[in-house]
Amino acid sequence: MVPSKLGVKGIPTLMLFKDGQMASMKVGAMPKGKIVEWLAESGIAPTT
Repeated sequence: MVPSKLGVKGIPTLMLFKDGQMASMKVGAMPKGKIVEWLAESGIAPTT
């Protein structure tokens, strides 16, 4: 997909998709802990 079609306006842009639809999006740099927290809030368990 083309970034502009998904509304990407900054780098990095992280997107979570569920059933082919965007479920959540975060724009900008985040520390690892914030990414793990965001994934957990979205119902995704991180693996090691």
